[in-house]
Amino acid sequence: MGSLLYLLFPALFVGAYLARWDVKTRAERRMRKRFGRQTKKPAPMWVRKLVRRGTIFWTVFAAGLGAVTAIYVLHMPVAFGIVAGGALPAFAIEIYQERWMVRYEDGVRQAVELGTGIVEAGGTVEEWILQGEREIEGPLQAVFARGAQQVRERLSVADWLRYTADTTPSNYWSYVCNGVLSHLDSGGDLVRFFVEVARELQVREKYRRVMAQQRKEATQLLLAMLVSPAALYLMFRRTLDNLMQAEPFTQVLFAVALVGYVVLFWFARRMARAKEMI
Repeated sequence: MGSLLYLLFPALFVGAYLARWDVKTRAERRMRKRFGRQTKKPAPMWVRKLVRRGTIFWTVFAAGLGAVTAIYVLHMPVAFGIVAGGALPAFAIEIYQERWMVRYEDGVRQAVELGTGIVEAGGTVEEWILQGEREIEGPLQAVFARGAQQVRERLSVADWLRYTADTTPSNYWSYVCNGVLSHLDSGGDLVRFFVEVARELQVREKYRRVMAQQRKEATQLLLAMLVSPAALYLMFRRTLDNLMQAEPFTQVLFAVALVGYVVLFWFARRMARAKEMI
């Protein structure tokens, strides 16, 4: 029971902090969503990125549930269960976040290509937003839906562009929105801007594919390195469990080894991740 409390206390602490932040900013965020503007100082960047999809809560919840399941259901040693049961769900949440972000970036590519075609044909930003609501797929479609609502209500699209640039998780999409806003304010050549952005996007896509391939290879290598130790543990599980129960120091050694592998796995994935070019 004591081990369970040690696992639940951090989760409750993080959950309480997020609940407090949500209650304090709910009214402001509702107003910002309705009118498409920021009225106060926004939350810290790490809070905005993670709280937007509740990823802190779900990561802590998944890791805690996995650790409890490994210890009390699968009867793994405490140190082994915390590391193995907690790390795997946490990595699963991270993979989900990455796939969500890939879909978001695909929407950015669609939005840029659509905007380039519309402005080259003599269209306006308002037409781009209205057509984007119908044609863009993925998470970015909801963003264009809010912008289209403002266009239909005959409100300024500048507020939507500014709000989107401040709240998007994509640095490149923030750059695009700020660029469009700047050209609208200054009366610049919007066609030339979209053409240049489309060219930059092609370079980014090539870069992202290369980095994704490198990351896939690094992940496969680390998973292959895990197969042999995992197979040995399954073959001699009962003997190893008895040894760890009789010698508590052995649990510490296993925990240190697992933590080292998890850190190596995480570091390799981070190093192979496509870095933002802007």
